[in-house]
Amino acid sequence: MLCISLKIRSYCIKFENLKKSFIKKGEKYKIQFKKPLLIIVITLMLVVIFGWAAYTQDDCTSIPVGKDASVDGAVMTTHTCDGWYDARLVVVPGQTFESGAMTSIYKNICIVTRPNKELVKVGEIPQVGKTYTYYHVGYPFMNENQIMVGETTFGGRSEFENGDAWMMIEQLEVLGLQRAKTARECIEVMGALAEKYGYGDGGECLTVTDPNEAWQFEIMGPGPLWTPASGKPGAVWVAQRIPDGEIGVSANRARIGEIDLNNKDYFMASSNVYTLGEEMGFYDSKSGKPFVFYEVYAPGTLTIIDV
Repeated sequence: MLCISLKIRSYCIKFENLKKSFIKKGEKYKIQFKKPLLIIVITLMLVVIFGWAAYTQDDCTSIPVGKDASVDGAVMTTHTCDGWYDARLVVVPGQTFESGAMTSIYKNICIVTRPNKELVKVGEIPQVGKTYTYYHVGYPFMNENQIMVGETTFGGRSEFENGDAWMMIEQLEVLGLQRAKTARECIEVMGALAEKYGYGDGGECLTVTDPNEAWQFEIMGPGPLWTPASGKPGAVWVAQRIPDGEIGVSANRARIGEIDLNNKDYFMASSNVYTLGEEMGFYDSKSGKPFVFYEVYAPGTLTIIDV
């Protein structure tokens, strides 16, 4: 005979010994179940618990794989796009543009495939002469040059948020995929545009791959006081290459720690990666302690909902 106690907060079920009778002890009750009924109760509880967890949690996970870590030498990234996201595929063809053309910037491109949903336009930026075809399912995820992008949210310190900045993570993905031939170039494009026009999303990680390299790109906002007129970068970001013989995992937690910007084969970052954290009081360069990106900008894990 089993007794079930349920802890909704962590979605766990605990089994304990059950007395054979229905007994009141203070505020506790022990209930006798016959075996068939007990199986039904457990099944229903599992459906409710994990169904509710899947419905309420928007926690994506991405796993990049270096070419020497896969059986056939392929570079890969996964992306579990958890949440309400639509699974219909949209192919956005590449185009050529005349000089002086502009492209629109939107806040909510993730809903582009959902019927009766309107995108929120925040402005326009200069268009490039040629864009590449890219593919969108929930998030933009691939282009014709075999660049693949996975996404996972890590949140980070709220002190770095700036709701007036233009660029959301999915908009950066669109621009990177439209304008880049390699993973490294895609990161450079996204980083430069975020710095120029401001990053208005929460802390995000993108796993960016091409047929030769796998990268992890992590980005945060510039803080609430930033404006385009400030002359300062509108985002803080860092990228680290996954070694060819290794894999990475990003599951709603910033992963990039100590960085070596002299090692250009494996690291890239915004010009303010060290200074912004110090200006905001989260790092002291005189302390003698090493600079660790996730400790300065995004300690801990993302919490989206507490049931």
